[in-house]
Amino acid sequence: MKYSTRLIVVLYILASLSSTCLSIKTRKAKEPKREKNNTHQVGFSNLCTIEDNTAAFRCFCHGGTAPGNVTNTECWIFGSLAKDHEVWFLFSSQPRLTELKIIVRPDGQLGFIPTKALEYLKDLKRLMISYGNVDVIHPYAFANLTELRELTLPRSQIANLDHHAVAHLPNLTEINFNENRIYQLQKDVFVDLPNLQKLTINHNNLSFIQEGAFRYLSHLVELEMKDNFITVLTKDTFTGLSELKRLDLSFNNISRLGDLTFAELWVLEELILERNDIEFISDRAFAGLTHLRKLDLGHNNLTTLVNNVFDGIPAIYFLDLRYNHLQTITFENARPIMHNLRNRTTYFYIQDNDFVCDCRLKWMYGLYNETKSDRVKEVLKDLTCYLEDIQEETYDNNDDNYVFDDNYVTASIEELRDPFIRRLLHIPPNELPCPQKIKNPTEIPRYPDKTPAYAEINSIGRCSTTSLLPLFIYAIATTVDRIIT
Repeated sequence: MKYSTRLIVVLYILASLSSTCLSIKTRKAKEPKREKNNTHQVGFSNLCTIEDNTAAFRCFCHGGTAPGNVTNTECWIFGSLAKDHEVWFLFSSQPRLTELKIIVRPDGQLGFIPTKALEYLKDLKRLMISYGNVDVIHPYAFANLTELRELTLPRSQIANLDHHAVAHLPNLTEINFNENRIYQLQKDVFVDLPNLQKLTINHNNLSFIQEGAFRYLSHLVELEMKDNFITVLTKDTFTGLSELKRLDLSFNNISRLGDLTFAELWVLEELILERNDIEFISDRAFAGLTHLRKLDLGHNNLTTLVNNVFDGIPAIYFLDLRYNHLQTITFENARPIMHNLRNRTTYFYIQDNDFVCDCRLKWMYGLYNETKSDRVKEVLKDLTCYLEDIQEETYDNNDDNYVFDDNYVTASIEELRDPFIRRLLHIPPNELPCPQKIKNPTEIPRYPDKTPAYAEINSIGRCSTTSLLPLFIYAIATTVDRIIT
């Protein structure tokens, strides 16, 4: 009996243990299986104290490393990081950061904007990410950071900007997308940026700007899109930029400027269009730019200027037309800005063109005498032109009709290597040849004279003598017949 009792107790204990083990196994079986995490386990809780030499990410914090006290850090990426890598959660240890630089080293990769990290940085004011391989910036990538002031993303291979890619950043003042691969700007990329003042998209592949792409940037002051592949501008390209003061479109492929191209830019002060392929400028291309002070059209393909081309820019003080193929600049071209060309602070660069030495340039002699600008005098003094009907004899400085004194060029006359090239002010003004038919010599005709349509229009209502001759003979014969009878 005694052994039976002991046996019962032992069996009871074994049964209890079996029940407990079964319960534990059952509980474990019910727990969801954790997926194997193939990301690198950081093993740190502070962004500023990652010291593992094998880590793909490391930050250098300025002013200490204590959690919550750092305001400025520079982080380097040495490997490939996924969007859900644990390192992005370490930014929660330094929520007071105001300046963050992320630099991707040659052996690193970053193919996205780390939105998860930015969500912890509510005080961030300046963000720079460089040398990444970010193909697309997705909507709301910058976590609606309300304190962000400067956004700099150079050399990150960015090609596409989705709608709302840069949106809801109320204090953002400057965006830099230089040296990327952006090829177009669509509408609704830049949204709710009420304080944005400067946008630079230089050295990209930009060739297409959708009308209305800037419609929400009403306070933008400076826009740079130089060194791209822009070919076409319309009057709706710049819709919304009512406060823009500086526009740089140099080093593009623009070939013509049509009517009212810049009409939306009411307060524009500086327009840079150098090194394009501009061949034609409409007489109303600059209409409405009454505040424009600087216009750079150097290094283009202009051969002529319509008479009223500068009517819309009466405040201009800097005009650059160098390195074009202009054959002349007439007084009618210069008339709207003539009062400015006489000012001491004026810049008027017209060298290195294909000017023809004729009476259309005669007004420049008077400008040389009247301007107070030493820079303008220097340009005119050295200005050269092509003398088409050159005479064998040289010009006589003692000619009664020409006074060569200190009011003109004081430099001695020197023969240039090309016998057809002369310095304009070395030629007595009254000896400048004047073509017999000079009527709007620098104005491009609105209609070609020899096109069938134009000839047909001009022939309407005209009667030739040959077509009227039979009627005339018939009238005379009828009259004579009546007299005889």
